[in-house]
Amino acid sequence: MKVLRVIFGMLTTAGAAFAGNWIGGQIRSRVTGETVQTIRFEHTTESGLHINSFPVSTKLYPALLFALVGQPRWLFSFLGGVLASLYIEDKYEALFLERVIAPLIENRIPREREQTQTHR
Repeated sequence: MKVLRVIFGMLTTAGAAFAGNWIGGQIRSRVTGETVQTIRFEHTTESGLHINSFPVSTKLYPALLFALVGQPRWLFSFLGGVLASLYIEDKYEALFLERVIAPLIENRIPREREQTQTHR
């Protein structure tokens, strides 16, 4: 029974973080007039590489870390999600994707092309 309680607590905390992220995005879009970001972040780098990302590292992780502040964890996770969506702008996510993720992908693409050409 305790295992179910722990699993339910984790799912509730994660759901509260997602809900907080969504509500924070709605508030920011109404205040600034920007369009609301969906749960999937899309960005095109200067080299033309199109990246789709789930904003886990920039918005969800801070909300989940904020859940460790106190009890009830779902409430702190929700508030952390709202604050993360309000203050972490899309330009920071794009900067993270361009500097961290894009070089990893661009280095991997030529190797995958070479492997497919050698297998033919």
